[in-house]
Amino acid sequence: QATTLQRRLRPYRRLQLRARGRVAASFGEHEAIMAAIERGDAEAAGQAMRDHVVIQGERFVDLLASLA
Repeated sequence: QATTLQRRLRPYRRLQLRARGRVAASFGEHEAIMAAIERGDAEAAGQAMRDHVVIQGERFVDLLASLA
């Protein structure tokens, strides 16, 4: 399952790596999530994770548009 999912996401991940500044921004988003977890701030961690997922969804829409 993991290998199949990894293969299916490969084009999306390539697109992510090409977007200017996206890798650095993603690391920053992950750092914010981890910092909130380390502080024990579940609300902030949840919000940071939701924000990250929304951004990923927007990039996925970009991928779909590029395939059309």
